[in-house]
Amino acid sequence: MPPGFKNVPPVLCLGADLKNTFCLVRGEQAVLSQHLGDLSDDGIQMQWREALRLMQNIYDFTPQYVVHDAHPGYVSSQWAREMNLPTQTVLHHHAHAAACLAEHQWPLDGGDVIALTLDGIGMGENGALWGGECLRVNYRECEHLGGLPAVALAGGDLAAKQPWRNLLAQCLRFVPEWQNYPETASVQQQNWSVLARAIERGINAPLASSCGRFFDAVAAALGCAPATLSYEGEAACALEALAASCHGVTHPVTMPRVDNQLDLATFWQQWLNWQAPVNQRAWAFHDALAQGFAALMREQATMRGITTLVFSGGVIHNRLLRARLAHYLADFTLLFPQSFTGG
Repeated sequence: MPPGFKNVPPVLCLGADLKNTFCLVRGEQAVLSQHLGDLSDDGIQMQWREALRLMQNIYDFTPQYVVHDAHPGYVSSQWAREMNLPTQTVLHHHAHAAACLAEHQWPLDGGDVIALTLDGIGMGENGALWGGECLRVNYRECEHLGGLPAVALAGGDLAAKQPWRNLLAQCLRFVPEWQNYPETASVQQQNWSVLARAIERGINAPLASSCGRFFDAVAAALGCAPATLSYEGEAACALEALAASCHGVTHPVTMPRVDNQLDLATFWQQWLNWQAPVNQRAWAFHDALAQGFAALMREQATMRGITTLVFSGGVIHNRLLRARLAHYLADFTLLFPQSFTGG
């Protein structure tokens, strides 16, 4: 653990429900479990309990506190409540940022950083669903500064499996004449009107500022995503691969800021009306997203005198996005996940 954690009592950190790992923390030592996976699976739950029992025995570890994700519906959160120990909840994206800080040996009293946490979804403040956030963080505090606007998850959990649903939600929010664009063909082939009414009425369509679902929407628009994904991140990986074949291009696409949120209405208008090869349009999306987030982070860091920026969350695995962020923020100290996965 970084400097300053010497007197930390034994703490069991349970992790989130997807791609789960848990961590035993005691003083200056932290021991991470193997990757366990999706806790909704009964078999994985059995493996999780056995792994915890084994590691507690090996390290003679008896926790005094339990830390769990702020999402009350997670299996891991339920287990925390059943352990009859004092508990502490942590916002999903605060945990992302803090994990990256710890990996880079950022001291407990090292002060604030500006963090960019990009993933599919996680519980934020006041029950909000986050996934594309700019934060001021240290190990103890997390302040939301801006990021992506919240858009409906059309069909709830199905939005993570069928990219066209996210394209529909983006279009309904930001593109009034969306049916005139050939990029929306994947939506118009579906029974979209029923889903549109559900979104309008807020039926099984919670709002989330999800960067992962934004990637899915753009992938659907470019036709590089199947109607139904076979694994998480498939559409985003296809979009990154398409963009990587471009090697850069001058483009008119931007994501300016409005009240510290990226202006996706402007993005969609510019991007849909820019006729270029699909790989160039994929690259332009990555570049505009990086430039928009970089400008937001720079503004928030400069006004606070902060020189260190942290990046985490599953979307940060995207090598092109990382490279473009590093390009636009080269004069800052940048901390990316290295030894441990970002999400």
